[in-house]
Amino acid sequence: MSQVFINIFYYQAQSRLQWIMKQFVLMLLLLLPVQSVEAVTIGKNFDHFETNFILNGAHQRIRCGICHNRGQFKGTPTLCTGCHGVSSSIAVSKLSFAHIKSNEACDNCHTEKRWTGARVDHNSIDGSCFNCHNTRNAKGKRSSHVSSSNLCEDCHRTVAWRPARFTHDNVSQACANCHNTVIARGKNSLHIQTTTACDSCHSTNGWRPAKFIHENIVNNCNSCHNRTRARGIPLTGHVQTTSGCETCHTTRAWKPATFVHDSATGNCSNCHNGSVASKQSSGHFSTTKQCNDCHTVRGWKPARFVHGINYPNHGSRLKCIKCHKTNNQTIQWRDQSLSPDCAGCHRNKYTPKEHKNASVVALKDCAGTCHKSKPEHSARDSGWD
Repeated sequence: MSQVFINIFYYQAQSRLQWIMKQFVLMLLLLLPVQSVEAVTIGKNFDHFETNFILNGAHQRIRCGICHNRGQFKGTPTLCTGCHGVSSSIAVSKLSFAHIKSNEACDNCHTEKRWTGARVDHNSIDGSCFNCHNTRNAKGKRSSHVSSSNLCEDCHRTVAWRPARFTHDNVSQACANCHNTVIARGKNSLHIQTTTACDSCHSTNGWRPAKFIHENIVNNCNSCHNRTRARGIPLTGHVQTTSGCETCHTTRAWKPATFVHDSATGNCSNCHNGSVASKQSSGHFSTTKQCNDCHTVRGWKPARFVHGINYPNHGSRLKCIKCHKTNNQTIQWRDQSLSPDCAGCHRNKYTPKEHKNASVVALKDCAGTCHKSKPEHSARDSGWD
């Protein structure tokens, strides 16, 4: 009897529980809106294609409740901004406040697969490039980029960064910061060695023509003035010298030029020929000697004359014309056979009896035998005639 009683009690309790559950579900359905009643009655085999909103990409992997909040099916937005707008309360992923300012629809750039990897149509972007290309939202200026106050769009295009046109107008750095043969073309190996900044000679319109400033040149003049790179010493007419150009010339002009004889090479007559420099005057003593045999580079006068042969000192009172009958270095010898010794002029200027035992030829060097080489021309035992 006890087992039968237990079975009857279990059956009645199960029926009572089922009745309570049915009542609870009925009350719940009465509390929900009409739309929700429809949503609940939708089966799992529902074809979303019938709503004219096909689920693609990431939309296929999310729960229905993310878009259909609180079971709301009717009136769900079909445009991206309806769910993903900044003020929308539907989608979890919303438009960021840092997003590019654009009037384009989301699906013009993004796909339903993922937000990232979007293509950008720059034509509809509002604002300056830097709003996005600031190294935070999108790639911006590199650290090695030209320092300039220009806007990106002044040089770059929306199609690609390169090639880019360049305007120097708003560059805030010195030329050498870019024109260093790394970022941009710089000085070539043949460029004049100088510490002057590029813009002292060149302009932003072009490298050439360029003005030239000598002040900061670090090489000698002839490193450029070599008749190849710049005008140099002419082949004819210029003084032959080992001095650098700057010894005589200035950077302002070739002429007038100072002249320093110390480093001049060659004979004086190479320059003092009446063409390059002044030459001997018409009344000058005719000689084959070089100018510097008598003159100095300090001045033409006073000048000294040194005989080619070591003549005894005739004294300052003796005029050249006494021996040189003409204005010429060749002496008019009385006896040419005894020249250039003393007897050439003085053979007959003696007392015969005092030389009767002597050969004139043997005694032709008067000063070397008996006579002193003094102005008074006195002999050791007798005087000159």
